[in-house]
Amino acid sequence: MRLLITAILLCATIVLSAQSDKPQVDSLIKRIETLPAGTERVDEMVLTGLLLRKYDMENARKYADRALVEGQELGYERGIGDAYGLLGILSYYTTTLDSAEYYHLLALPIWEELKDSLELGKAYIDLGNVSADKGNLNKALTLYLKAQPYLAAVKDSKQLANLYVNIGSIFHEQEDYEKTLEYYFKGVALKDKMAPNGLAVLYNNISLVYKDQGKYQEALAYSFQSLELKKSLGYERGIAGSYSTIGSIYLKLNQYREAAEFYDLAIELYQKAGDKYGLGNALGGKGMVRLAEGKQDEAKALFLEALPMAEEEGLFTLMRDMYQSLSEVYALQGNYKQAYEARTMYEAAKDSVVNEETNQRIAELMAEFETAQKEQEILLKEIEIQRQQEINKFQMAGFGVVVVFLLIAGALFFRLTRIKQKAEIQEAIAREQKGRFKAVIDAQEQERKRIAQDLHDGLGQLLSTARLNVSALEDSLDNTDLESEKIWHNALELIDESVQEVRNVSHNMMPSALIRLGLVAALREQISKINHAGKVAVKLETEGMDTRLDEAVEITLYRVIQEVLNNAIKHSKASEIVVRIEKVQGSLQLSVKDDGQGLDLQLIKHSRGIGWKNIYSRVELINGIIDMNSSPGVGTNIQVLVPAA
Repeated sequence: MRLLITAILLCATIVLSAQSDKPQVDSLIKRIETLPAGTERVDEMVLTGLLLRKYDMENARKYADRALVEGQELGYERGIGDAYGLLGILSYYTTTLDSAEYYHLLALPIWEELKDSLELGKAYIDLGNVSADKGNLNKALTLYLKAQPYLAAVKDSKQLANLYVNIGSIFHEQEDYEKTLEYYFKGVALKDKMAPNGLAVLYNNISLVYKDQGKYQEALAYSFQSLELKKSLGYERGIAGSYSTIGSIYLKLNQYREAAEFYDLAIELYQKAGDKYGLGNALGGKGMVRLAEGKQDEAKALFLEALPMAEEEGLFTLMRDMYQSLSEVYALQGNYKQAYEARTMYEAAKDSVVNEETNQRIAELMAEFETAQKEQEILLKEIEIQRQQEINKFQMAGFGVVVVFLLIAGALFFRLTRIKQKAEIQEAIAREQKGRFKAVIDAQEQERKRIAQDLHDGLGQLLSTARLNVSALEDSLDNTDLESEKIWHNALELIDESVQEVRNVSHNMMPSALIRLGLVAALREQISKINHAGKVAVKLETEGMDTRLDEAVEITLYRVIQEVLNNAIKHSKASEIVVRIEKVQGSLQLSVKDDGQGLDLQLIKHSRGIGWKNIYSRVELINGIIDMNSSPGVGTNIQVLVPAA
């Protein structure tokens, strides 16, 4: 997992120093109210906002807004840039990443005009952190590398040390180990400028690189250095992580006693901290130790203990590893049926991991699309500001001078023409981004359709043939040989289960009813399965749906309804859900209404999850609009209107 050292250092520093800064903040606030309007007061308000962010984010934002307004009234460029930077930092801390990016982008041209290398370097780091948190690692790396020469020019060793670790972390994520170590060791060279907790993270990262390279002794050496620093800080979660890492390295070295001891230490601390993710991984690691020692029953118990934690937290990678390990244990113990079942669950979890990676790629494309939109919004706001400035100048010049009026009007017309051209270019870029996202979705659906067809026509037919051949062996069985007859029955059962599993996977990839019979038939099939489970009653109502829709529209609406139903079943606690599709005068109206506990629409609006983003993006691709109504105790009604469906 990527570790951004800048964020780690800032979070730790905030907790440790908030109280010590409070007297200074109180003094600054009193001083600000006595100062006359001017550049000094703007600087004091920015400093106050920076200190307040550690324990009072709301008031920090107020001082940042005041600093920006007064800086703009004074035309104080440095103060405006500082205020934008502070607003970007505050937005980043509250995980409103689009706003953080917006404010840092506004600050950039100011620092470029002032030729301030330090502030330019810091702004590029902040923008890199935002891109990294959005999952766009290539963009983050580009921004970090842009920051490097500016910080080197002003010889800011502290910022450079943190920057080197960030760059190394990106290269580590991309599995470029040579570049990773190059930048990590650049950070080590400046360790005197780093806080102890940051250096502990850096040593741990170096250990992980050496482990990935198979250099286990070097990995151990840096893991122990990281552990000692974490102990000196009393950082228990970090200590537990080091114990788990050291255990995994000893396992690679076949030193099982030492590996088990360190995993036990990690398990104890993770249990104390209530960290299910760390605990599940540590239990799984110790299970692998016992399996390597030939202690299969102990290994199985540990894997089974870790599995519920992975399922509860939706940790698909951990689920995949536990099911794979259980399959191996069952096979070694001769329990082939359970081995097969565990293997089936492993494949399902592995598919979930792949889907997560696919969704992550889609999220990256969406982030690029949203960034383009945000840049367009920034440009339009700048244009509006420039336009207002031109109008103000025009008014100040006076209406009595006809020549001046004509000159300004001509200049304004020329300016507006250029503005319109820029806006058209930005709109074209936005359309291109939308087209790229649509291409990804279309390719994904086509690939799902192909895989589903291959499973049905290829593997499905092969399994059917295998069953016929096994069934034909019945006549050759000796009726007195009960063991042979039992094996024969077991073989038929396993083949039947495999056929059903292939059908399930094929249907999940692309329901055949959707392609052959259309949206309504596919929904009836899906809803029938949900109702059969007995957890919630789902009704389907249709009107005017006598003819098929465009295939792309049908697939999009099916995926949207599927996602909404999944969310309602998981989170709404509803007893009844009504899905209604109505075609009126060429337009399609869809609603999904439940009688559940309702939800907070503001949380949905600001959600960073893939599910809701996919719903909104898919509806937008077919030129539809989506509206949601919800209130506690009443339920939720999600409506979609698709024109000329």
